[in-house]
Amino acid sequence: MADVKILLVEDENIEAMDIKRTLEFFGYEVPYVASSGEEAVEKALEIMPDLILIDVVLIGDSDGIDVASKIKEHNMPVIFITAHSEESTIERAKHTEPYGIIIKPYNRIELKYAIELALYKSQMENELKESEYNLRLILNSTAEGIFGIDLEGLCTFCNTSSLNILGYDNPNELIGKNIHDLIHQYETSILGFKTGKHVHMADEEFMMADGTIFSAEYWSYPQIKDHEIIGAVVTFKDITERKQAENELLESEDFLKNIVENIPNMIFIKSADKLNFEMVNKAGEELMGYSREELIGKTDYDFFPKNEADFFTQKDREVLQNKKLLDIPEETIENKNLGQRILHTKKIPIFNKEGNPQYLLGVSEDITERKNAEKALINSEKRYRTLYSSMTEGLAFHKLIYDDSYDPVDYEIVDVNSAYEEILGISRKEILGKKASAIYGTDKAPYLEIYYEVAQKGNPTHFETYFEPMDKHFSISVFSPSIGTFATIFEDITERKIAEEQLKKSLAEKEVLLREIHHRVKNNLQIIASLLHLQEGCIDKKDMVVDVLKESQGRVKSMAMVHEKLYQSPNLTEINFKQYIEKLVYDILCTYGIKIGTIKVQLDIEDTNLNIDTAIPLGLVINELITNSVKHAFPKSEGTITIKLKSQPENMAITIADDGIGLPKDIKLENPEKLGLQLVQSLVNQLDGDLKLNTDNGTEFKITFKELKYKKRI
Repeated sequence: MADVKILLVEDENIEAMDIKRTLEFFGYEVPYVASSGEEAVEKALEIMPDLILIDVVLIGDSDGIDVASKIKEHNMPVIFITAHSEESTIERAKHTEPYGIIIKPYNRIELKYAIELALYKSQMENELKESEYNLRLILNSTAEGIFGIDLEGLCTFCNTSSLNILGYDNPNELIGKNIHDLIHQYETSILGFKTGKHVHMADEEFMMADGTIFSAEYWSYPQIKDHEIIGAVVTFKDITERKQAENELLESEDFLKNIVENIPNMIFIKSADKLNFEMVNKAGEELMGYSREELIGKTDYDFFPKNEADFFTQKDREVLQNKKLLDIPEETIENKNLGQRILHTKKIPIFNKEGNPQYLLGVSEDITERKNAEKALINSEKRYRTLYSSMTEGLAFHKLIYDDSYDPVDYEIVDVNSAYEEILGISRKEILGKKASAIYGTDKAPYLEIYYEVAQKGNPTHFETYFEPMDKHFSISVFSPSIGTFATIFEDITERKIAEEQLKKSLAEKEVLLREIHHRVKNNLQIIASLLHLQEGCIDKKDMVVDVLKESQGRVKSMAMVHEKLYQSPNLTEINFKQYIEKLVYDILCTYGIKIGTIKVQLDIEDTNLNIDTAIPLGLVINELITNSVKHAFPKSEGTITIKLKSQPENMAITIADDGIGLPKDIKLENPEKLGLQLVQSLVNQLDGDLKLNTDNGTEFKITFKELKYKKRI
């Protein structure tokens, strides 16, 4: 007890001395005895005693109760000694919360017990305060908000984190208030003391002081005293960021899951111990031909032929044993729906925390179509190479060469076939990678402008040319596989060109000969016509022989006129029939001495060309019918002759009519008696035509025919 210091405050010296000796007898230290209130306050703050024993009545302005009030905040226990037991004094002393009141007179035992009880009570309070301080320190140092509620839901305490999370400045804004009305509408926390059980809510909405809603996780624990529930303690934390992170993680997981699920390659996961399927994506279902429900938990041996399953398992074990990625460029799998498929697979182990393989991840790409395409490409390449090497035409691939302004200046020979070497007499080794101007010995690359146009625009072209450096004629086709490149397919047509020139020369010679023949035939026919005319002049004009001679003369002239037109025609096979008819009619009128204006001629002739096989018989028909009209239709030498020639969809039609006296009614075209009509009928048949006669208003002959096919005679 010697460590216990007691400050004695007593203004009666004798009594103070007695009390001091008594206290020292009990083993307490009395470092100072004060006699006034002011002195007592000063010494108390200086000594900081464990207990103050003070008389209520002191000299000076301050009594013992005033002293106790002044030092109360320093937590020094006080015992009052007083001879006054009035109720007013006692009530006044109570407000200072003394640790005891001793009424004079007292004995030593009462004093001892009062001091020991006060010291014990002070010690307990200090320990409680320290415990409360430590508890408060713990409460305020936690990141979680903590508050207490009583059975009515009123807040009994709250820590600093509660205020910070909820947005309050002072604990008094919560303490004593209904917590549910302030922070949330649900009363789940009340379940902690209503049911007497611990309650946990993983996600609930709390409300801040400004009305903002946030997500919170909280725990409610019932508080039990004397086997009765007196309230609950609630611990909570703001999980807004965590929830946002969880949502982002879920979105990220969903995103990755969607990628894995919708990626076109098969993705699968197997366990490292049993190699049974743990996960398969949609592409894996399609590629293996089974649903994931059928696959999960099973191994390759449950679905595939043993040889395939053995191969897959061997590769899996190899990956897990070597603990590294394995690339399998090509493996086959038997799909029950698609048949055999070819896969390119990569497998890699997935390790646990200890660094041991826990799973096997596989990614397989279906390369069946690509492999088939490669085979087809190889076959196509073989066919191409066969065609390339067996072509009789020369084939060469070229690449344009540009200057700095991107203008073409030359072209490089990239590849040629064997026919190129044979036709041009240049070996492949000499020309590959060389410039065309250097190979062909020209200042400028041959036909550069033509090749540039094709290589830039991609429009193929063909031309024939004489290449002077080689003294050869070539037929060249050009196309462009891609911009800036072109290929030429060519053949040597020198012999063909020589043959064509010889043929042209021969045809020219024959044309000269044919024109000479036509000229001589025309002249000979003209001589015959002239002889007939001279003979006509030497006989009696009334003799019918004159008519015969004139008719023969007209027929000869009509044939001669055809040869004349052929002689004048550019191609020697056709004549302009409109011009022919116009001249023929004019000559007939002149032959019979018809004066201009007496017999009118109306021509409606389509401008058309007819070959010689059609023109001669048709010309004779026209000659016979016009001559007949001139001789017999117009007794008064007045009238009109009409000639029409028109093309129809499938044939041609010529109409020869006059408005004269007409033919006798008994004329029969099927078997005419007159030579002229007999000739007409025969010539129409020669034309494979049809002859019709109409005598209603004068005479009208209509002949429909097709142009005869010309038979070449050279």
